[in-house]
Parts: sequence; C-alpha cells; structure tokens
Amino acid sequence: MKKIIPFLALLLTFSAINAQSTIAEIRAYADANIPTVDGNVADYDIEFTVSGIALNGSELGPIRYIRDATGSMAIYDGSSLADVQLGDEVTVTGNLIEFAGLLEISGIPEANVTIVSTGNPTPDPEIIPIAGMEEANEGKLVQLFGVTFQDPDVFAGNSNYTIEDGDGNTGQLRVSNGSPLVGTGIPVGPIDITGILGQFNATYQLLPRTIADFNLGGAPGFAAALAPNDFSATTVDFNIQTGGAGDLVFAYGTDPANLDQSFEMADFSNDHIFEITDLNPGEIYFYQVTTTSETGESSVSNVLSFGTVSESTGVIKAFFNNPVDVSVSTGTDATYTNNSLGDTIVHYINNATESIDIAAYNIGNTTGIITALNEAYANGIEVRMVLNADINQAVLDIIEIDPTNISTRPPANADSFGEMHNKFISIDANSDDPNAAYVMTGSTNFTNDQVRIDPNNLVLIQDQTLAKAYSLELSEMLGGTFGADKSIIDVPTEFKIGGDRVELYFSPNGNLDNIFDDAIASAETDLYFAIFSFTVRGVAYEIEDVNDSGVQVGGVMNNSCDVDNFDNDPAEILQEADLSVGLVGNESAKLLHHKYMVIDQGNPGSDPMVITGSANWSSNGFYNSDENVVIIHNASLANQFYQEWKARFDETAVCDQIEEPMDTMVVDTMVAIQQLAAGQIDFAVYPNPVRDHVFFSLDSQINDNVTVRLVDLRGQVLYTKDLEVNPGNKVYQLNLSAMNPGVYFIQANGVSQKIVLQ
Repeated sequence: MKKIIPFLALLLTFSAINAQSTIAEIRAYADANIPTVDGNVADYDIEFTVSGIALNGSELGPIRYIRDATGSMAIYDGSSLADVQLGDEVTVTGNLIEFAGLLEISGIPEANVTIVSTGNPTPDPEIIPIAGMEEANEGKLVQLFGVTFQDPDVFAGNSNYTIEDGDGNTGQLRVSNGSPLVGTGIPVGPIDITGILGQFNATYQLLPRTIADFNLGGAPGFAAALAPNDFSATTVDFNIQTGGAGDLVFAYGTDPANLDQSFEMADFSNDHIFEITDLNPGEIYFYQVTTTSETGESSVSNVLSFGTVSESTGVIKAFFNNPVDVSVSTGTDATYTNNSLGDTIVHYINNATESIDIAAYNIGNTTGIITALNEAYANGIEVRMVLNADINQAVLDIIEIDPTNISTRPPANADSFGEMHNKFISIDANSDDPNAAYVMTGSTNFTNDQVRIDPNNLVLIQDQTLAKAYSLELSEMLGGTFGADKSIIDVPTEFKIGGDRVELYFSPNGNLDNIFDDAIASAETDLYFAIFSFTVRGVAYEIEDVNDSGVQVGGVMNNSCDVDNFDNDPAEILQEADLSVGLVGNESAKLLHHKYMVIDQGNPGSDPMVITGSANWSSNGFYNSDENVVIIHNASLANQFYQEWKARFDETAVCDQIEEPMDTMVVDTMVAIQQLAAGQIDFAVYPNPVRDHVFFSLDSQINDNVTVRLVDLRGQVLYTKDLEVNPGNKVYQLNLSAMNPGVYFIQANGVSQKIVLQ
C-alpha cells in the first residue's frame, strides 16, 4: 500500500534534506517513504548530507558506520572512504539506499567526503541481549554478555558464526574478508563481545572489529595468527602472542588426530618465541596451541598445519599451449607445447610409481589421459579422482579405476552454489623418493580443446611437501566434503621450493580476495593479467589503484569489451581508468581460458611473482567453488608468463585504447638542461598530462649507469638510452610530438612513471 504523507510533513522532510540532516531525520524519512526496489537494492532516489563519528575503520572493509547525537547508520563507497578511521568525524553526501535491508548512504564520490577531525572518542557500546539484534539497534555499537560460539575453530573471512547465550538464544556473528580477526582462534567459553550491529537480508549480524572487541575474561586468548615465522627442512620457528599472560603447550604430530609430541613454555608471558627441531623434511605437521593463565583458565586453538622444506629438486616448469613471444625473454624462453600439452600430461602420469590424485572439472580421452590413468591403475598404482557434478556419463563409463576412489561434487542448488572447478594432479606424494613427487596445476581442463586450442597454462612443480598438500585437499573432497564445508586448516599455505617462496590457497575458504588485494598492492613497476571470467570488482579497483600509482598495467580478458550489462563491471572500471584491456571476442575459435597475473616481471629487484591456478576472478571462483590458486615468487617464471601474455595481447582487439602498435617514432637527442641538488638515485616526470615534450629528472649521489626506456601499453619498448649519471640531479627532455595520443611509461632501471600524451 502506498503511504500518504501529510503536506506539512513533506515540507519538514524536504527542509531537512536540503541542508545537513541528522541520522534520526534520515531514518524517519526512510520510514515514511517507499523506495524503488531493484534486486537487492531499495533506492530512495534522494541525496543526504550527514556527519558523524566513525565507529570503525578498514576492519569491516569499505563500509563505515557513523554515529551522531541522534543515532547510528552505515555509509558506503568502494574507495572514497578508505582514509576514514575509527574516531574520525566525517561529513559525507550521497544517495540513500537499503542494500540487503541495511539502510546506508551510498555512492559517495571522493569530493563529497570531508574528514572534519580525528581521534575523537567513540561512545560506549549499548548492552543488548541476543534478542535485541533487531532493526531498532541497526548500525549501533553494541555489546552482548556471556555468549559462546557453537563451533570454536579459527576465524575465516567472509564467514558467519552462530553465537548462543545461556538461555539457548542464538544469533549471527560475521567476520568479513580483510578483518584482522581472520586466522585467529575463536575464543572458547562464555565471553562478552562488542561489535556493530549490521544486517544482511533478514539476518542481523554482530560485526566485531578487532580482537579487542572480545572480553576474554581470565583466559589469555590469542592476539595474533598462529602461523610460523619461518621454517626449514628440519625446524620451524614460532612467535605466538596471547591477549593475556599465560604459559604455553605446543602439541604437534603428522596425524591431526594424534598430536603425539609437545613443547612447553611455563613463562606466563604474552610473547612466546620458540623453535621446534628434529623434524622430517618434506612433511606436513599438524599442531594445536594451549595457553593457560596463572588462575588456570585456558584458551585452545584449533588444529593447524605447516610443512617443512622438502629434499626434492624444486624444479618449476611452465607449459603454454599457444605460441609465445620470446622476443621479450630475459633468459629463459617460455615453453610452447604446440599440440603436445596432452602428451606432457600423459608422460608424467606414465612415470608415476605409487599414486596419482587428480581433480578434474572436465576430462576427456582424446589425448589419452584417461587411458593413461586406467593403465596406471591396472599396473597397481593407486589412482584417486574427484570430478564435478555435470561430468559426462560417457566419460565415467570409460574410467576403469576403483569406483570407491571416485567422488563427484553434488550439483549446485538453492542452498549450495559453486562447482568442483579444480584442475590438478598430484603424483607420488608419499614416495620414499622425494624426487618422484610432482604437482601439475593451472588453468587447463583435461579435454581436447583445452589442451590443444584454448589458450591455457600448465605449471609443473617437483616438490614433495606441495604434492602432499594437494593430496590432502583431494582426500577431503574424496570423502564427500566440498565447498564451504571443507576445513580451512588442513593444508599449509606457505612453502619454500627451490629457494623460492610459494603460496597455496584452496577456495572457498582461502580468503582469495584479500590474497589478491595484497599481491596486487605489492606491485612496484608492472602488472599483466589474462583471465577468462572477471566479476570481482575489488580486484579491479585494486588494479586501478596500482595503475594510478604509476605501475604499468595491461590485461587480456575473454569477451569483456561489451560492458553494457552491468554498471561497474571490472572491464568498465579498468577502461575508465585508461587501462589497456585486450579482448578475445565471441567470434574467435578460442576461449581465452587463462587465470593468471604477473607482477613485477620487469623488476627482478622487487618481488616478481606469478598467480595462477583454476580460479576465475568471480563470485563462484572466490566464494563458492572448489578451486586452487598458487602464487610462485620467481623472476624467471614471471618473465615466461609475460612472454605468453605479450603474445595473447598482440592477438586481441583493445577496448577503447590504442588500435595498433606503433612501428616507428622520432625522439630528439636527450639533453641535460639543468643541475639540481644531489640526492639518491630517483626520477620524476613532468608535466603530466603532456602534449609535445616531457621532462624527467634523475637524482643520484654516486656515479652510475641508468637505462631509460619509453614503453607503450602493450609492453613494447619504443626507445632506449643508456645514461652515465654523475652525482647531482639532472633534468632531461624527450620529444613526443611524433607519437599518437595515449598512455605510455618512462622507466629508469625498473622504476616506472606513467604519462598521458594528449
């Protein structure tokens, strides 16, 4: 029924809207008006200006909750509120909406955000029972007394937890991705919890911000994640911090159900530093930590895991099934398999001596992979297989391994989204020979088109610890546990392979959005990506941010230039940021099926890395499906993936960017025109944007050689000059009048500055 509002009430309402409004006035307006509803968003189609003290900072992601003298409410924008911290007084102007039932001011441009003051005291929380988690308290800072968690474990991002009071009343507590609580142990026993009361659809959620929001009583509690500081083949180092003083018992072993070894520290401190020795190389260990106060109250962690460094060779190889561009190789040419990628997979299957674990979203036998698996099983090798629900029955009919060693993820339904989307093989993980263990992973499904036609990558890693980790993941799925029901702690995330750092994450419990954000934020000079499906906007915004900081960015996406279907689609976000995004269109015979990102391949002094695996950058890939993502910190491998990327980009159309690469250009001789004060080697570029001539300065304390390059968005080097730099700051000019307008980069010894030529 349409609400009828008296004329005088309307006048009073609009008078409040046209000036700054109180939160109570905004809530009264929302109560009196019916919004236009589009999906999960109810839009009142009206702007408000409001001020308040922030009740949280970045702990809850991009959303902030504010309070004035009349009430509390949410304000939201993807990036404009990033600088707003707890205790800041902020004034914002934006549109009033309800998102999934939560009333908020949204769509706030950066120009409409003013931080009036900082360091203001925040109000004491309002004490409510679980039954008080209702609309009247939405947005408030509240406190619940004497509640327990139904399933104590370890906090994960993007997860809900059921809390219960002494009378059996229950409510929901939410931990967001990026929260500092992620990875910390869930407290055991009745505790008092402070948090902001949020809402998602019909569910009200308590949103704690940090560990300080938990009143742990007499039990010490854990103040930080319990991951190792460092590890080797035979030792592991820990620094475990507790919220209160306590002793410590560290129980560990190779069987999570039987932690048969222990280490104790009776120091009653908050900071426990120790080393576990005499471990076996290439082994995965499980551990549990207990800390007890002097009054006898204990906090107990969940069972966690770490892996020691193996005695394997650590060889890492990348294979690409489409041509690569070795002209940009820095030493090791990328491997193009032509039509032999399937043969490569079969070769390693045939070399197995004890076990083969394979997780396959899709598999066929055109390239002989199923035949090789059947023959391995017939020769006494244990073959275990996990498949997706929609696997073709004709494929199942020709698989001749033990049916009890085959598991299929059930189909998605209204309560369970996602798929078993992995594509990995773990070979001889538990062999006595550490050099027999291999992992194959990447974007390639095990079908004819995927191994021969659609651009894909396959990474081969010879490491026993990693092979055991993949086999543990497969064991859990083989037992019928998929998706969010899987454990988040059975598999280590940190490995050392051939001297390189390697990270491994399995979704949906791997907190992938934060993993990607951290990796992207680490880029110093360049970032390239190739992705089949890209819908996670947070990743696009993070790429936009590093692009704005001067990092050279380029991407290839499958059929993504048409962005009319969704506002703020990642392709649209990146195009509006003037990034070069290539397209493989529907008319192509190929699907650009890669899922990789290459960071700082042109800067070996940084931390060059490759991110690859099975996960698309989509809601299913990050939050619902069974996926694996591996991050390999290796400069040579990063350059090999860049060789692949360069070839794919040169095949594509470019969305609203440079249509063709430049063949020739004219550059004036670079002449020093000014001497400035001495300083460290550095350089600055100006003006920006530029029309004809750009100036840049090189600043040095010592005699040195500097290579200056001009690079376009395709990564092509258009001009190179080696300079002998003496102490002092010299300014050079570069004539760009012969070049087409667009985005370019000036690089000096790997440091990059972006320029826009008008």
